[in-house]
Amino acid sequence: MRHEVAVGGLRRRYELHRLHVEREHRPTYGAIVENGWRRGRRELLGGPVPGASTARRLWRTRLAAAAWRAALLAGGRHVRRHILGVRITDRELGAVLVRGAALLDVPALLRPSTGCFLVSVAHGRDRDRILRYAAEEAVQRPVA
Repeated sequence: MRHEVAVGGLRRRYELHRLHVEREHRPTYGAIVENGWRRGRRELLGGPVPGASTARRLWRTRLAAAAWRAALLAGGRHVRRHILGVRITDRELGAVLVRGAALLDVPALLRPSTGCFLVSVAHGRDRDRILRYAAEEAVQRPVA
């Protein structure tokens, strides 16, 4: 496996990450990614588990922040004066983001838009909280 990073943009800088997996390892890697998605989705969409440990509750918060960070990076921000939103094509991913926002104590809305769905949070304190959580996780866990 090989990880490459390129930096682009002029006024708005961004990083492009490319992960190259050798052909013989792709089925295994694909299965790992699919299993991770299913487990993460189940953890976020499922209700709180009675008697769950503190570590598990913290893990759900980190998972919610990671979902928002990934959506903001992949989907791009849909910024208006009154909202921070992400355009997505999958309703299931929208449900994950709405539930993730709830775990971060931020109300989020999922609305149909032209050819996609828009997951949005209000501008101000809610927007700042989502961005702070997404940025904190990125700083604490650098890519190796």
